Amino acid sequence: MVNFNRRLNKNKGFVLMVSLVMVIAITSIAVALLSASSMDMKMAVAFEDREMATHVARGGNDQLFYDAVNRTVNSQNYFAAFPGSQNGSNYTSSHGAVSTVSWASANHVETDCPRSKAPTQGLMCNYLQATTVKTFSPSNANQINVVSGIAQQVGVK
Repeated sequence: MVNFNRRLNKNKGFVLMVSLVMVIAITSIAVALLSASSMDMKMAVAFEDREMATHVARGGNDQLFYDAVNRTVNSQNYFAAFPGSQNGSNYTSSHGAVSTVSWASANHVETDCPRSKAPTQGLMCNYLQATTVKTFSPSNANQINVVSGIAQQVGVK
């Protein structure tokens, strides 16, 4: 009986060491998982910021066109009467997207119409371009650009 108790006393320290090693291993795995989870959260927030900026930029572009079509100058809608002197003028939407409106052709000269599936040769167009920019991220270091345009057929060359 005495011999059995001596063996039991010798093994008490070994069990303690094994359990400490297991606790350290499990703790390191938990820390690694928490750090990966933190990175996933940062990526999800960045993706959400980008998506929000994209929607605001597209909405700002749509708001620009809506307001311009419903605004009249000399009884014409704003784009039809868009003067060359306002080339490069800015428009800020209600959500902070900044749009720049300009003639795509220099000096408001008629150009070939933009491409489509089956363009008609020789058509000439006035082409007005709107570029909407929305900055995002905590430091406003990134931006989304939405470029769209309106082509008005004016004749054949």
